[in-house]
Amino acid sequence: MWADNGAETPLTTALPVMQLYAEYTYKQEINQEELAERLLGCTGMKLEYFMLLNEFDEVPSVGKNNLMSSSPSKFILWQDILTGLFDANIKTLELGKHYRRLYEKLAQLQNCESDYISLFDFYKQLAKVLATKAEIGINLKRAYDQKDKQRMAIHVEQLKSLKEDMKYLHEKHNRLWFELYKPFGWEVLDIRYGGASARIDTAISRIESWLKDEVVIIEELEAERLVYDAKYDIVEGFLGTEKYHHIVTTGHLSH
Repeated sequence: MWADNGAETPLTTALPVMQLYAEYTYKQEINQEELAERLLGCTGMKLEYFMLLNEFDEVPSVGKNNLMSSSPSKFILWQDILTGLFDANIKTLELGKHYRRLYEKLAQLQNCESDYISLFDFYKQLAKVLATKAEIGINLKRAYDQKDKQRMAIHVEQLKSLKEDMKYLHEKHNRLWFELYKPFGWEVLDIRYGGASARIDTAISRIESWLKDEVVIIEELEAERLVYDAKYDIVEGFLGTEKYHHIVTTGHLSH
C-alpha cells in the first residue's frame, strides 16, 4: 500500500488485508472462513477472488507465501524483450503455462460486484499479457541461436499480437486508475506503457531486418543471458524483485 515506484497496484487489492487487520482488533484468532464471511459482508466480494491475485507472483519455484517478495509479474511486464534481463531467472519455469491457467481462472469469475469489474478485468488482461511476455524473449533467444528463421517469423507475429494485448492492458489500467484516483501519477504509467509498446515495435523491426538479411546479427540476442541478482543474493524460493528503472535497462547512470 506504499504506492511507491509508480503506484502500479490498485489499492483495492489490499481490502482482504485491511479486513484481516480489522478482525484482529476484535478477536484473538480469526480463521479463513470467518475472514471470507466478513469480507463479503463489508465489501461484497469473495475472498477467493482476491486470493487469485497472489498467483501473479506466487509462481512455480517461489517459496510458500512468497515471503522473499519475488515480483515476477512486475519484471516480466516491464523487462525489455530483446535484452531479457530476467530471462535466466525464469528460463526453466514455463511461466507461460502458469499465466495462461491464471487467465482462465480469472475469466471464469462469476457475479463480480460492479465496483470490482474494472479491477478484475485489468488483472485478467495482465495475465493474458504475461502468458506471452513471460517466455517470448526466451523463445526469441533460442530461435536466434539456432538460426531458425521460420520460428523467428512466427515470433514476430506473436510480438504483433502482444502489442495489441499491451494496448488493451494500458486502456484497462487507465479506466481503473480514473475510477480510483486523481489524474496525478497516471503520467508515470502512460510513460511505462508507451515505452513497452515502443520496444515491441523495435524488436519487430530488428528481427524483420534480420529475416530479410538486411543485418547479419542482432546484437541484443547475441548477448549471453545471465542470472539477474542486482544487490540481492539469489536464494531458493526467490526469483528477484526490482524497481522499474532497474528492470527496463542496465544503462541507469543515476537514481
